Amino acid sequence: MISPLPANLQTWLAAPMAQFWQAHGANGANVASAAAGTSCSLPQTIGINDAHGAGGAAFALALAHTLLCEAPTEQGRACGTCQQCRLLAAGNHTDLMLLVPEALQLGFMPEKEKKPSKDIKIDQVRAIEGQFNLSAQRGGRKVVFVFPAENLGSVPANALLKTLEEPPPNTFFLIVSARWQQVLPTIRSRCVSIALPAPTAAEKTAWLQDKGVSHPQRWLEIASYRVDAAADMAQDPLWL
Repeated sequence: MISPLPANLQTWLAAPMAQFWQAHGANGANVASAAAGTSCSLPQTIGINDAHGAGGAAFALALAHTLLCEAPTEQGRACGTCQQCRLLAAGNHTDLMLLVPEALQLGFMPEKEKKPSKDIKIDQVRAIEGQFNLSAQRGGRKVVFVFPAENLGSVPANALLKTLEEPPPNTFFLIVSARWQQVLPTIRSRCVSIALPAPTAAEKTAWLQDKGVSHPQRWLEIASYRVDAAADMAQDPLWL
């Protein structure tokens, strides 16, 4: 289940986050002004290649949070206290648009007669497009979070591509996939790509323990050593 406000970013993701800001004209004290859009030009379409299951969704949501924050820190993280951050924390920020399968929106709901879809549908893409004409809160940005991008069928993918070819002003698309080569090539070509590193075994275990996961090695084995999947499984009623 997708949360609009990620917890502390995994330690192994700090370096690629810093590298992203540095690659786009920000370092040290001017990261905050870059994140606020006053000192550098950021790409509007960012592809996050999470081939190792290192936490691509959390990385993208942390980046989204920073892009929407009114007073980001020098480390490129959201302040957590401004009005935008409070809306994100409450899950009420209309400028963060989640383009994810129904199954990730709802989590596991055994009372539903119909199993929720694992695919991103064309109607979802059209619904997102309908929000582009609305004014952003406090005159700020809009962020579209697409995950997992490999679950875009050809029809919704081509509909999204039309928007990516001429993205609306002050609108950012964060496109996350664990199977980057399965994403439509023309979408990949529109992205500035970030390849996330694989965490070490010790980093995976320590992070899962910090999240309160018992027997982290067992969950890592079940999840084929993908730390994000291990964390999700450890909290899923189907696996407990």
